[in-house]
Amino acid sequence: REDPCSCSKSPFKLDTNQVRSLDLTLEHMCTITKFIKFLIFSWALFWLLPGCSNNDFSGSLTKAVRAGQGATIVFRDLTSFEWDTVYVYGPYQSLEQINKKHNTTLKADTQYGSEYVPEGDCLYIFTLRDKAVQSEFHPRHMGSCIDIVNPGFYSKEAAVFEVGVKEAGSHPRLKWIGFN
Repeated sequence: REDPCSCSKSPFKLDTNQVRSLDLTLEHMCTITKFIKFLIFSWALFWLLPGCSNNDFSGSLTKAVRAGQGATIVFRDLTSFEWDTVYVYGPYQSLEQINKKHNTTLKADTQYGSEYVPEGDCLYIFTLRDKAVQSEFHPRHMGSCIDIVNPGFYSKEAAVFEVGVKEAGSHPRLKWIGFN
């Protein structure tokens, strides 16, 4: 019985080297296609996931900071949970003291230990009636808190900031602009 997929009736005759060459070309095309799919998937994860979670303040803040210099960021618009005050802690602040103040058990596992807020992060603790309801570390390169750690806390109405850049090439920084 004849194989219907056989090339024996094909008007084109290929020798063994040509068949091997075609196999390699198809194999390369499959590899390239898989690589392109991987790149698209990775890009989607990087750009889309930060704002997906309902409680992902850091991801929402990152997305808001990407709007660029001069953008206004209203923290209550970035959260889906109830809170009345947000506390902002910068790098090197003692987690032991923070944990005592807010009755939390935060740890920052870094190469420098877990005793302090890491150098590359800011820590936001949201409270409701003086009880911590949400806390997140946020990378400073996606919106530094250095200019807003004093006074260190903001009411829900006062947590309105602007994206600024201190000097060319530096990280975007949050600057308090008042009530909204």
